[in-house]
Amino acid sequence: MEFLVRTSGTMPAEMDVGRYCFQQFRWDDKKLYCSELVWKTYEKAGVRLCEPSHFRDYHLDKPSVKKVIEERYVSVEKFPLNESVVAPGDIAASALLTEPPHKP
Repeated sequence: MEFLVRTSGTMPAEMDVGRYCFQQFRWDDKKLYCSELVWKTYEKAGVRLCEPSHFRDYHLDKPSVKKVIEERYVSVEKFPLNESVVAPGDIAASALLTEPPHKP
């Protein structure tokens, strides 16, 4: 699914995409995960798609989620609950985005 943004702002023309999509979700600019890349690209263009949340704001009790946390952070205790984060669903729910018209 692709989205269009309704804005008069411009997006950066080039991105060094090869250094992005980091799996450990750190809210810094050294390595970005995919949703963070999208969010920060729009933010840099003056468009705030959504407010960042924190990991503690999400449902982390599911066994499948705990498994991923343990794979990426070794243990749930080392998981940064206060880390800022944007999820794909947060971005997709933005009132600033609309689905483009479908081509026949």
